Amino acid sequence: MITELVRSVYTNLLNLLCIIRTRKISSKDIFPPVLILSPHPDDEVFGCGGLIKRCLSQNITIHVAMLTGGGESHRGCCSLDEHTIENNRRKLTTTALTSLGLPIENIHFFNFKDGHINERPSNEMNRLARLIDRVQPTSI
Repeated sequence: MITELVRSVYTNLLNLLCIIRTRKISSKDIFPPVLILSPHPDDEVFGCGGLIKRCLSQNITIHVAMLTGGGESHRGCCSLDEHTIENNRRKLTTTALTSLGLPIENIHFFNFKDGHINERPSNEMNRLARLIDRVQPTSI
């Protein structure tokens, strides 16, 4: 199931990249519901903020899942601990996404270890699978 999901995500991303490179994306190119997977809080806004806003303006349902808390992002540069960094990044991304118009119930946080998503802990993989089953995204 996971291999098929990864293959599907990769294919969808490549197809979308081709569409974006050749013309502006429109609602005809996105099939709701949409699930955006973000490695860290803020990647979804920087990478997909315009897409999120455009889809929401066209009443396309979007869910955003942050896979990690991004706690390793400031390792060695400041005195903040990983937990504090993760909490702050999650608050900031929630503020940014809700300001774009995304309902808070469509924002999902996972606890994959930052820098170690490939370890795929079963509890987080199961949570992600349940989200995908519940949302039934057509576009990822």
